[in-house]
Amino acid sequence: MKYAVVPADPDTDRADWLAKRRRYIGASDVAAILGESPWSTPFRVWAERQPDATDRPNEAMQWGTKQESLVLDQWEAEVAPLARRASLVASSEWPWLAATPDGITAAGEPVEAKVTKDWSWRDGIPRHYWWQVQTQLAVMGADMGHVAALHQGIAFAPYEVPRDADAITRLVEASRDFHERYIVGDDIPDPTSLDNRYLGDLWPQSYGEVVEVPDELAKELAAARAEHEAATARRDAAEAAVKAEMRTAAEAVTPAGVVVATWKSHDTSRIDVKRLRVERPDLAAEFTKPGESRTFLFKMKEST
Repeated sequence: MKYAVVPADPDTDRADWLAKRRRYIGASDVAAILGESPWSTPFRVWAERQPDATDRPNEAMQWGTKQESLVLDQWEAEVAPLARRASLVASSEWPWLAATPDGITAAGEPVEAKVTKDWSWRDGIPRHYWWQVQTQLAVMGADMGHVAALHQGIAFAPYEVPRDADAITRLVEASRDFHERYIVGDDIPDPTSLDNRYLGDLWPQSYGEVVEVPDELAKELAAARAEHEAATARRDAAEAAVKAEMRTAAEAVTPAGVVVATWKSHDTSRIDVKRLRVERPDLAAEFTKPGESRTFLFKMKEST
């Protein structure tokens, strides 16, 4: 057998499962390392393996996990029974590489369950999912992988993903280099604009320390913010000019008939939170969800 099952269960001991999973480059990490993930980046793969990183699955992830179990039930009902579910498996050939297929068939083929907002995948499996399955095939030594997808919550569809030898060569080399440079080594991947979304989730608390950043980085941030503010001011001025031309019109077009913008009126309703807190503080407290966040404030003056 080309892989070993790592004894870990995310349902009974998530902390243990997560600690063991972080020892490896996982199948869901590979697309990020290759720059083909819409959700993750090389920096995030590195950051999630740091000692102070926290595990905070959001509500969408939690619901997705629950629904994936139902998707696997449907797979077994329509396609074939599974030999195992939710197993962490590590490659015997490439010891830094592992995968966590949602299911494994009797033939030793991985099955990945996905809940998607798309109506279908007429153009094929999304690339980041495709890379995930290719990694599972590499780890397990299988020739065929499967994706069980639930589209829009109502349409179940099974997909086959054949093994791609060239892709596996690429992902093995990329994951090995990443592991040696960033996990075992001391280098840090450069963060991207995408990383800004979740750095607060990775490090949700501050502890009062002061850290020094390079002058070049501070000046780059100052210049980028100034450019953004100038561009925002130009956009707002142009938008105001278009609105002034439109007045009560619902749509603006160019002389050639190209639609520039719409400005339509519609009814709205929203909860008056301030009034609710004053007149019904008990109700406001009952439906207030406690949370934790960090606020990033830019303090440096342009003349600094």
